Amino acid sequence: MTDKNENVLEAEIAFYKQLKVKLETVSTVDDLADYVEELRHGYESGLLERQPLEEYLSGLSGGLYSVEGLCKNYGYDLPKKSDWKWFGRFLTVAFGHS
Repeated sequence: MTDKNENVLEAEIAFYKQLKVKLETVSTVDDLADYVEELRHGYESGLLERQPLEEYLSGLSGGLYSVEGLCKNYGYDLPKKSDWKWFGRFLTVAFGHS
């Protein structure tokens, strides 16, 4: 592995570690907005896989359809009460925002 590849791999590992910490500290809407900005930064920096929007949306819907299994596999607790409409509203706003 070349030095350049090693540096990229190290940057990706550091990014994902930082992303995990940021995610686990989300408790407000501003925290969530900061987390989304971190994702955008990672995407723009090439630290997240570049793929068509359809693939991201497919991954999102797949994760939502299997949220109970995802929670079980990763040790997360599914919130007892969620307003999933708000999540949908934010996604809709994102498509209309430029």
